[in-house]
Amino acid sequence: FFVVGILHHPLAMTMVTPIILYHPDLAPFHIILPALLLAGGICFLSGAYKFTLDVRQPKGFYQYKAVVLLQLVTIYYTRGYLWFTEMWKCIWIFYEGGNTAFLVGGLAAGVMMSLFNVIMVADATSAAAKWLPRSLPSEPTGQAELENDLVDLGSPSAAKGTARSGFVLATTLGLTPEAKRLRAHIQVLRAAGKFKKALHKE
Repeated sequence: FFVVGILHHPLAMTMVTPIILYHPDLAPFHIILPALLLAGGICFLSGAYKFTLDVRQPKGFYQYKAVVLLQLVTIYYTRGYLWFTEMWKCIWIFYEGGNTAFLVGGLAAGVMMSLFNVIMVADATSAAAKWLPRSLPSEPTGQAELENDLVDLGSPSAAKGTARSGFVLATTLGLTPEAKRLRAHIQVLRAAGKFKKALHKE
């Protein structure tokens, strides 16, 4: 709740609206906003594409690694480099202009949104550190671990733009019945696949 309900959604709304009303020509704002939206779109689409891959085959596995790398670079550049450099420029503009209200509000909101972005960077880093150095798992245990990660690190929400699945987070928080049903369907499909493998072995 703290990450999504406080660090992101309310902050995004309370930061964007006053700037549009009072500082529509703020140059760093015109960089931050489309960059974060683009990052969300890239990570959402590439995360959804993961579900089409057969990660037990070399082609699907290396495509999976390519998606992880794409998300890592996207998150690092937008939520890492662009966010911190352009956010600081906004704060400096408010300071030089003597705009105390926007300076204080910008610092408070900027710190909290920065915490959110650090979490997103750490999430993308953990996924990359886990799978980019690895070779294709050949044993059943490694394949099962990869399939579990494919579900748990599934299609991210456009708002978060992170490698962590939006529906997994929603399921954990108990927010959306649709998310719970989707995760249940995926688990059933995975169980059915394992059952078919067991039958073929017999």
